[in-house]
Amino acid sequence: MKLSSIPKNPRILLYGYGLEGKSSESWVQTHLEPSVIEIYEDQSGETPNWDNFDLIIKSPGVAPDKIPETVWPKVTSNLRLLFENLTEPQRAKMIGITGSKGKSTTAKFTHQLFKTSGLKSTIIGNFGVPALDIWDNLDNLDYLVAECSSFQLYDLKSSPKYALFLSFFADHLEWHNQSEIDYFKAKENLWAHQQEGDELFFPNSLPANVVLGLTLGAAHKRLTPAIISKPVKTDFFPTESNLQALHFRQNLGTVWALALKLGIPDLEINWLQAALDFEPIEHRLEKIRVFNDFTFINDSIATSPDATQAGITWLGDKLSTLILDGADTGVGDFNDLVTTLLVKSPGALIVLIKSPITDKFLAVPESRNLNLKIIDNYEMAIELILKEAKPGVVLFSPAGKSFNRFNNYAERGTFFKAIILNLKA
Repeated sequence: MKLSSIPKNPRILLYGYGLEGKSSESWVQTHLEPSVIEIYEDQSGETPNWDNFDLIIKSPGVAPDKIPETVWPKVTSNLRLLFENLTEPQRAKMIGITGSKGKSTTAKFTHQLFKTSGLKSTIIGNFGVPALDIWDNLDNLDYLVAECSSFQLYDLKSSPKYALFLSFFADHLEWHNQSEIDYFKAKENLWAHQQEGDELFFPNSLPANVVLGLTLGAAHKRLTPAIISKPVKTDFFPTESNLQALHFRQNLGTVWALALKLGIPDLEINWLQAALDFEPIEHRLEKIRVFNDFTFINDSIATSPDATQAGITWLGDKLSTLILDGADTGVGDFNDLVTTLLVKSPGALIVLIKSPITDKFLAVPESRNLNLKIIDNYEMAIELILKEAKPGVVLFSPAGKSFNRFNNYAERGTFFKAIILNLKA
């Protein structure tokens, strides 16, 4: 929403009061001089009187069906307010990143590369600070790296000059009308409003049907062809780095292509240093510790079968044990996950912690060819692994949402890490 369309001393409703809600409150108090600010969270049970407000700033987690259609012209978000009010020189600094997996790692590495190259940048959006937090510092930055979820992109009306689209598989469909097409259309807003001379980057690993969607959707209107990238080489990263994983290298290929386009100086030297300095993000193929010849890795961010397959593909026959657990949101096909296990890690022990996805996994006929154990809880699972599994990598990559036991994937990953860190010889 353009600032010019907001009335003077507006009456404002903040729908959601998490990190972005608090950021939006601080910004409107400074920049809009509101006559009224009210905060609404669903837990209150009462529906707000929508007509009382000139502007509604929605937090990303608020699903569209929570707001009547007639109210939507007054709705915006923290990210939209920034994106849709950038000057052209400011928009030219913006790098937007989205995808079903790998957004945060790609955004953090991009920022690290800029920093290593002597450039000033900030990460905003879904990872980093809320977008409006950098409003007053825009002109002091060389680049802004925006990690954008489908929730944030749902109603975006302005696109950044540079857009990186990393990967795509069905996810968050409960939020997107149980429609993979609607989910894709939300992602598409990252580049749907680009202008002549703007750039879209995506890896050559995108499935053919997704590339077709790019061709038939907003991308076909583009006057500048998309740049299709290849995975960066393994020797661009330290030997023990989880960035060696193929899915990370595919995603970071878009960053290499972007850096070439931007003319980053001494690119290979700065890239190697950035990779050396890069600190992995928690819950994303995160090495916890080595204990009794077992290397424990926390990949709690893997909330779908497709995401779990990426870790299995990376580890291959090094995988000793895979731990699965989670809520079933109807997203993802366990057939491909079972096939990947049989091909890449046929000797691995598969520990299914009793949960809604257990029956779905066992419903795959080929699962009977795997070494399966069904366990009641996490503590019992670790006890079993230490007694019966062969030494190697133990991968906690649940393949399901966390909501059957935890509030979110981070809480789940922290719980798992605590168990492993408290193991005593």
